[in-house]
Amino acid sequence: MKNRVLCATAVAAATVGLSVALAPSASADPRWGPDYQCSNTVGAPFSASARWLISPYGTANLWCGTGFHGSVDYIYQIDPAGKRHTVDVLFDPQQAGIPPILGIPAIWRTN
Repeated sequence: MKNRVLCATAVAAATVGLSVALAPSASADPRWGPDYQCSNTVGAPFSASARWLISPYGTANLWCGTGFHGSVDYIYQIDPAGKRHTVDVLFDPQQAGIPPILGIPAIWRTN
């Protein structure tokens, strides 16, 4: 019986050691995926959308880049001439401590 317990303990230790040794290493690269079209997440000012975009180019061609765990790391908009414009947050109700139930939209703008 003692040999079985000893054998099971050795197998468990070897399994843990092997899984730690073969685990993927962490990446220092902040980018985790390709940029994706996110124009459908915003609306024009005074629309029913939860996020308003103030831009001379409307709400089209808005792109989001993903960061750690799929969070949005950066947002940009491409104008009709193909130039890239960074999208900045002017007002975020969550950061201001306003409960989402009030329905106050976040306001973004292009530079």
